[in-house]
Amino acid sequence: QELGYTRFSLVLRGRNPCNYYGPHSRRFGGYYVSCRIKGDGIPRIDGCRQCGGRMRFTSAVNGKSIIVTDVLHWTFGNRHAYFSSPNATAAQINRKFVKSDEILVTLDDLGRKEDSLALAYVHGVDREFEDAGNDWLRAPGRARFGRAGRDFTVFTINARLKLQPGNTYFNRQYLITDQFLNMEDHANEWVDETVADMLTGNDFEGRLVEMWEEDGIIGVAFAKALGGNSTTCARGKSKCAGSSVPRPGMTPFFAITCGNRSYVGPDLYAFAPKRNSPDDPIRAYACAGEDDRMTRPTWTLLGYFPPSEDGCNGAMGTKLDSTFCELQEEEVSPQFSILDIFPDRMFTHFMTKPY
Repeated sequence: QELGYTRFSLVLRGRNPCNYYGPHSRRFGGYYVSCRIKGDGIPRIDGCRQCGGRMRFTSAVNGKSIIVTDVLHWTFGNRHAYFSSPNATAAQINRKFVKSDEILVTLDDLGRKEDSLALAYVHGVDREFEDAGNDWLRAPGRARFGRAGRDFTVFTINARLKLQPGNTYFNRQYLITDQFLNMEDHANEWVDETVADMLTGNDFEGRLVEMWEEDGIIGVAFAKALGGNSTTCARGKSKCAGSSVPRPGMTPFFAITCGNRSYVGPDLYAFAPKRNSPDDPIRAYACAGEDDRMTRPTWTLLGYFPPSEDGCNGAMGTKLDSTFCELQEEEVSPQFSILDIFPDRMFTHFMTKPY
């Protein structure tokens, strides 16, 4: 009740609650019974066939039990449960479950605990709300478990915050898989690694990024220091200047390759298959026109640029050269004496060869 839902309990109603049920027995080919239950006001909960293994229904009153293979309905019409017990008739079930017994349901073969696996969702403990400096939080976060009778599997995490235009909220959480026996300790190790924060444009100190172009080849030059506002490039013409970190009004630019093709600009989907209508999916993972359908694109983030300014609007070029702006050192013959190598010998002539 405290979590917002009522967990269903299988409780039989009255004496001799179970009877053979022919329609299901003929349809599914087995021995099915219909048992009167106290439905707790829940009109219908469907069950499963085979159910991942045999189950054991045990009376909470006397400890007697039966084996159950299929449960078609845990509750139907708020009055009956329908299940199959291959080794017990309705009369035998009634002798074990005498009157209004609560039924405990377990797997018949639990296996070894060492073989059981588990999945954990580590969502943190909302320490950020305890920091008075985090004025972007308007209330503590909350975990919502839903109303479907989940066994404490987190359904949603709600961050109740104030998100202003231009700001970015992030929340780092973890999904962990491990052996069931190790899971509690393993998950607790990651609680302190969870973090939530609000990022503004002033949280990052970037540097100037400038794109230079020559014959369709693009080079990218960065200012040498944080906060720097000048770059140098060994060749080409400056096309567009931006920032190494997000700034208001700026758009991320990418260098994209698909097979032997390349592109530099703001269009993330430059090589994606064209869509015939807005309802068609964006297949960013595919390279249109490639013979090998498994060819996948690669993206390299170059920086953030103002697309409205001259030189920054649209594609910059067709190829990125990571060495474009570097000085090209000329090949220089080394100047040294062979006597430096063999000081104890006399030579009448020698030559050096560039290496």
